[in-house]
Amino acid sequence: MEKQERDRLLQIARQSAERGERHRARVILARLAREDPQDVPVLDLLGFVLFFLGRYQEGLDACERALAIRPDHPYAHKGRGLHLAAIGRLDEGLIALRRAIELRPDWLDPRWDLCVTLIGAARCEEARAAMDEINARFPEAAPRLARMRAELDACGEPAP
Repeated sequence: MEKQERDRLLQIARQSAERGERHRARVILARLAREDPQDVPVLDLLGFVLFFLGRYQEGLDACERALAIRPDHPYAHKGRGLHLAAIGRLDEGLIALRRAIELRPDWLDPRWDLCVTLIGAARCEEARAAMDEINARFPEAAPRLARMRAELDACGEPAP
């Protein structure tokens, strides 16, 4: 496949994913990944799409393939962490999310995902520390943190 065609298909897949047409995006990305199994941007987007489709093991595989090519790729570490947590390998997932933070300390997304994951696992004190770090490093995120703070305030309480 020529680069121009690959770029066009990747753009269609990205737009499809953004519009919530994740099945369509997955089909396109799977084709691109078969054509070039070393294409990290394709593997990144494939991992993202598969996460939202609930296909966590397949998404984990895509992230790990990207990491085999680029071991210090923060986006793939972040995705790997989310997939691991989703399949019940929480501690490994947290390590991967923290690795993404270490590799790119100026990036909010893995910190956000770390906090959400910790809240979901009822690891409340760790979640509070993660939220405090977000507040300190990213004051512009404060308005977005309100809902997460409410979830954190209820962290560890039995569901009604």
